[in-house]
Amino acid sequence: MAKRRQAGEGSYRKEGEFYIWTACVGKRRFVVKRKDYTEFRREVDRRQQEIRTLEAAPPDKDQTLDQFFPAWLEAFVAPPKRSKATYRSYKGTYENHVKAELGAKKLSKITVAMVQAWINRLTAQGVGVRTIHIAAIALKRALGSALRQAYIARNPCHGWELPKPVLKTMRVMPPSEQAKLIDALFIRPHVHRKTAIRKRQASRYRHALRFKLLTGLRIGELLGLQTHRCDLENGIVRVEVQLEWDTEDRWSLEPPKTKSSIRTIVLEAEALKVLRQQLALIRRDKKWVEDYEDNGLVFPTVRGTPSHPRNVQRQLTAALTLAGLGHYGLHDLRRTCLTNLANRGFPMHQLKAYAGHSSITTTAKYYVSVSLEAQKAALAALKPLKDTVQALRPISTTISTKGLPKTKKTARRERPQVQNGGGSCRARTYDPLIKSQLLYQLS
Repeated sequence: MAKRRQAGEGSYRKEGEFYIWTACVGKRRFVVKRKDYTEFRREVDRRQQEIRTLEAAPPDKDQTLDQFFPAWLEAFVAPPKRSKATYRSYKGTYENHVKAELGAKKLSKITVAMVQAWINRLTAQGVGVRTIHIAAIALKRALGSALRQAYIARNPCHGWELPKPVLKTMRVMPPSEQAKLIDALFIRPHVHRKTAIRKRQASRYRHALRFKLLTGLRIGELLGLQTHRCDLENGIVRVEVQLEWDTEDRWSLEPPKTKSSIRTIVLEAEALKVLRQQLALIRRDKKWVEDYEDNGLVFPTVRGTPSHPRNVQRQLTAALTLAGLGHYGLHDLRRTCLTNLANRGFPMHQLKAYAGHSSITTTAKYYVSVSLEAQKAALAALKPLKDTVQALRPISTTISTKGLPKTKKTARRERPQVQNGGGSCRARTYDPLIKSQLLYQLS
């Protein structure tokens, strides 16, 4: 049986007449390429010994957090190890909230008291609870990696007390407000009309917002939806990528963070109608716009470029203002859609897969709201109590003999009286010695 290769030993392969070995340690990459196998093995053994020497070298105990965190970020968080959004979030929160307080501290000198004082100062400065949690998680993971690399003996983030998250009321748009929003979105966007939300771009995203309200897609999934992933004949849409914006790379189509987010959803008749209207709008733009950039997107800008979520939110805010409604975010439309489906009887386990959630608890706790109207309708649909619960009849203790064959009554047999020789207590004595003593006393 061949010897099993150990973890971190490197990879071996053969290309033509060359033997090749590669191994990566941090940012360093070791490569050995030889024709002669004996020389190849000798060189590989030498490089592996060099790697073991590097790994056995003690880490720098005087390294500061400013020196360690950027290197850790590039080695353990940068794509493709984590998503671009996670990488940007950790990098930004370190620059904005961690570096000023703890950046100059040595890793070995950071204590639980220092970390707790830093959290308390962020709370006193009015930093949001969610922002503090993200900064604390990034710091905890970085110091956890430093612990595994023997820079520190204990992670100082174990034992802190984070501020409790603020419980926000779930905002779900009632049916009456949904109708007003749709009426405001589909006002014809002619330039000469005074009721236009925005001149020329008044209702550019009317189909996108209507489609989001009917399907509950995330904003990245909605703006990253491509035409070749839409099956109009069968009325289904495959959600496989999402649109992400970056200050450096501009925009890109990336896979979702979880496997459950990659899904296929079935469209209702109204959603399929909105999708057909949007595709007809794209075909018209291709004819009219000379510098149209075709990226295969379903909800692009007038020139075919990807839409930014901020512009979609601006259009939604303008439509809400025109309809005389309060503020709603793009994610509130997703909650509204899932709540509507649940109130219409959509099973919860299917709703979890429809929304692309990993846990049914997330769907029920954060995305499905029970309104007073829904409770009233559910109570009205119940049967009257008198039709569902019947009064209990008293249970008879006598046994009826009606219909049973009659039997002859027999005389009661008397049990024979047994004379005990056990004295006045009438208890029978079986011990021969005690019995003989009793008989002697009676004689």
